[in-house]
Amino acid sequence: MASVIKQSVLQAYRQAEYTIYSTPSCVLKIGQASTCLLQIYTHYSVDCAAFMTAFNPLGRQFSLAENVGFQERLLDQLQRCGKPVLHAGGIDPDHVWPVEDSVLVPGLSLAQARELGREYDQNAIVWCGPDAVPQLVLLR
Repeated sequence: MASVIKQSVLQAYRQAEYTIYSTPSCVLKIGQASTCLLQIYTHYSVDCAAFMTAFNPLGRQFSLAENVGFQERLLDQLQRCGKPVLHAGGIDPDHVWPVEDSVLVPGLSLAQARELGREYDQNAIVWCGPDAVPQLVLLR
């Protein structure tokens, strides 16, 4: 049975700054079209991307060591799939949650992103389609 995600958590996801550590950096915000994301699409010849993390499964805070282990597993899996990976961070502008190491995966379909997010027990992922508008996609 799916559990309910607290409204405060959903609000935090909607307000977060999804920062891609590129040069220059690219900040994605839910519901706002991104020209820098379109440049990434062009560079990788794709029309979609997923922003995701393996940090803090099910929205519970884990130790940094545990989170680093989860994230390394995700990175290894993406590397084995041959997907490009851009290092990123999910940033809470209110600084309630620490920065979560994340990745932007150019060319990752919505179905693939959902599957990976569920595999790593995430509440949600951010997916961007051809319009380069980041969408919050709930997984439970």
